Amino acid sequence: MRPAASQWSTVYEQFYLQAPHNFAFRRTYQAADRLFNAFDYGHAILYEVLLTQPNRAVERLESREYDFLTERLLGVPPRLPAAEDAIEPMYSRLAPEAKMMFEWAHLLHRQAYDILADARLTRVEQDSAMALLESYYFSRRDLAFSRRPKTMALMQEQPYSLAFRTNYPKFNGLIWAYHSAGGALRAADRRHECGGAARGHNRHGRSVSADDDRWPGQLSGADADDWGDRAEILKAASAYRDDTTEVVTVEGWRKITTMMGLQNMGGPAVGFLPALPALPTPTVPRGFVMRHDKDGNPIGEHDHHEP
Repeated sequence: MRPAASQWSTVYEQFYLQAPHNFAFRRTYQAADRLFNAFDYGHAILYEVLLTQPNRAVERLESREYDFLTERLLGVPPRLPAAEDAIEPMYSRLAPEAKMMFEWAHLLHRQAYDILADARLTRVEQDSAMALLESYYFSRRDLAFSRRPKTMALMQEQPYSLAFRTNYPKFNGLIWAYHSAGGALRAADRRHECGGAARGHNRHGRSVSADDDRWPGQLSGADADDWGDRAEILKAASAYRDDTTEVVTVEGWRKITTMMGLQNMGGPAVGFLPALPALPTPTVPRGFVMRHDKDGNPIGEHDHHEP
């Protein structure tokens, strides 16, 4: 690991927007809430190992940490969120801006779950609370991801793209399963509220216990092969925050997600019955790269990158 050069960061931590619905999700859906605490550990240990043990990272992440997460921590997840600074101390020092971008997004997710989980709120009150939360999130322009949808080029067409998913297929599948479970919760409306939390929890359990080929293969996630390069990390973080880099129209973004195929993203988020049918079979090879223009139209030949 190369030493970090002299640097100056003005990023600072900020807590929840004060609201009576805060922590409603934790009180009502304890098992699902604790699962997210385990997810936070998985993300944090990933960054720290890639940065501090680059020569041993494959061995540790694909074996020791993967086994610990799937066989122990996800089965009995922690009751409270992880103190990520304690898990990723070196990464927190190298790129506090990137770390805080993800923490700020996680706070947004948690408060959104609280709004949906609070049975005292009417639909109109939920919409109002979500609007206030949105304004609060975007008040931190130094941390908030852009409102504009982006093309897949930011993930899949950079010099470092595909390195992580190629070299760490098991841990990459685990991270994508995290995102699939979160999507199931966010998509569940009030009519599916109780079942939504249970489905998100059970969907993740089915995903991580499935054969490697059944992991979601087309969800978002950053790839990099040089985790010690602060300048490159900040450049990528800035591209996700600005409203100009690799922007795609909303209709184009919807077109891209349709072309990806629901079966390649873990299946439908809602309507996933308690009986838990088999996860859908992907229709494109793992590592498939899709290129699109700003209107969501495919361009060039799509590639298959075998792990």
